[in-house]
Amino acid sequence: MVVFTTCTEKVCAFMEANKKIKMECLGPDVSWLLFKEKAGEEFIASDNLIQQHAKDIVRECAGLPLTLVTVEKAMRTKMTAQEWEYVASMVRKSKYQSIPDTNDLIECWMGHGLLDDFDDLNEAYNKGGIIIGNLKEACLLESVAPSSWYDEYKSYVKLHDVIRDLALWITSDCGRTSKDDFTSISISPSQLGSNSMTNLHEFEISNIESLQELVMTTEGDSSCCLSHLIKLSLQYLPHLKNVIWKDLETHFFLPGLVYLQISGCNSLTNLRWTAHLPRLKELRIWGCDKLEIITKACDDATKVNEEEGNLFKSLKFLDLRGNPNLECIYKGELSLPSIETVILIGRDKLRKLPLGFVSAKNLKTIKVSSVIWDNMDWAHKDHFSHLAHFI
Repeated sequence: MVVFTTCTEKVCAFMEANKKIKMECLGPDVSWLLFKEKAGEEFIASDNLIQQHAKDIVRECAGLPLTLVTVEKAMRTKMTAQEWEYVASMVRKSKYQSIPDTNDLIECWMGHGLLDDFDDLNEAYNKGGIIIGNLKEACLLESVAPSSWYDEYKSYVKLHDVIRDLALWITSDCGRTSKDDFTSISISPSQLGSNSMTNLHEFEISNIESLQELVMTTEGDSSCCLSHLIKLSLQYLPHLKNVIWKDLETHFFLPGLVYLQISGCNSLTNLRWTAHLPRLKELRIWGCDKLEIITKACDDATKVNEEEGNLFKSLKFLDLRGNPNLECIYKGELSLPSIETVILIGRDKLRKLPLGFVSAKNLKTIKVSSVIWDNMDWAHKDHFSHLAHFI
């Protein structure tokens, strides 16, 4: 009888193995016993604080034997509670904020041009499914159970936390750079992948604390645009001050954008560019502490678009929440022929809406906090009062 070990099921098939035994991750109790044995049981038991940090480390290793043994050996030289606390905090940073389903993952690969040479989307999904299967066979991906009943027909996968850390370490030039080093990011079709002009439908930039500048550019190729991008989200970018449109017009670069969410971008003071998105139907701006005005007529393009009635011309849904310094959407009255719903929640300084009798003829609902409504000094307030719903 021959017994062999491998990290991929393909080797088992090649070797014509009669019986395969998959090594699962260790349970919590076994992990703790293994860790204490390798790291020094008496030393860990000698200090309650170190023991607590040790349990935290074991919990974050999530039963991966090689990780447990490696960390155990490294901790043999750590003699103070401060050192153990530091290691525990570093391991704790390996948590996912969200887990994608497999279709989302495959679509992301399509957007980055990683799945090329396919004739139709069905072939691309099949190719992506084969890659995910290969990664699972090599134990580089793990299946995850759906978190709720309405996701039961979806398939979810994730990297083990430690494998994910290794991947991040490799992509950060072996620890020499990190996403927190970025103060400026350029967004262009060439940066996003060869298929982004036709296959990228949703895009999100989030949780980059150091980011100060977002540059939209075609990199000199005037024929390039994200024509199929429908949804864009900028979230939790606390130091983002500027969104720069380099040698291009907003309406050209994002001609099909329908949904835009901007939240937790506390350094933005205006969002002038949002008014020039020709197909934008839903705009959500939440928790932008320094935002004072959405758009203003301070450039020729804005003045021309205002005169032609092209500012926010397709907007149906406007949701403004928790923007404490927001004083104005637009100085003056806008023609918003499509607007149906406006939501105003929080303690904003907003006193007027850029809506007139004729310009907002399709408006159906104003959901507003009583604090904002009571403090409004708006000439048409009484005319629209029957549409106000206090929340």
